[in-house]
Amino acid sequence: MGAEMVVFSLTNLETGKSDLVMKIPRAEFDERAVLEEALADALKALDRDPDRVIKICDRLLVSDPFCDVAAFDKGVALMAKGENGAAIQSFDLAIELDPNDPWNHLQKAVCLAEVQRDAECLECYQRVRNMDPHLTLECLQKASGLARRIRSAIKRIAKNNSNADLAQRILREDFCL
Repeated sequence: MGAEMVVFSLTNLETGKSDLVMKIPRAEFDERAVLEEALADALKALDRDPDRVIKICDRLLVSDPFCDVAAFDKGVALMAKGENGAAIQSFDLAIELDPNDPWNHLQKAVCLAEVQRDAECLECYQRVRNMDPHLTLECLQKASGLARRIRSAIKRIAKNNSNADLAQRILREDFCL
């Protein structure tokens, strides 16, 4: 991309060679649409290349600082890399941009559980429960891996924390323990 034009190299699928070049005025180029398509493709290979997802999400956030989906997906990719501290920051941004999306809070709760910030995990999980308890259970059923990690943090709280009663109640009501 230049200051005035965006140049594309087109690849011939039969030969595998780039044998055509096109350019369009930058003012007519919708970078976000291209990036969203690339993100969908990159998410399919998240386990093999989380850095690609992160790079695309960063570009999307430059293009549109209010793109909560990019903040969320970046957090997921950072979690895949084991970079939970940075993932928490991405989920914080996603929450700031869309505070009513329970997935933003659930993913943050998972990250907090992973770094054993259990009290914050419980607080984050409680926010989701307060939004809609039935939706919370539905989300946990769809994502058993997330549920398992949140449950572990709440179990630790139930054993030795000032919020043990709340944690035990949640374990009974939401996790059937």
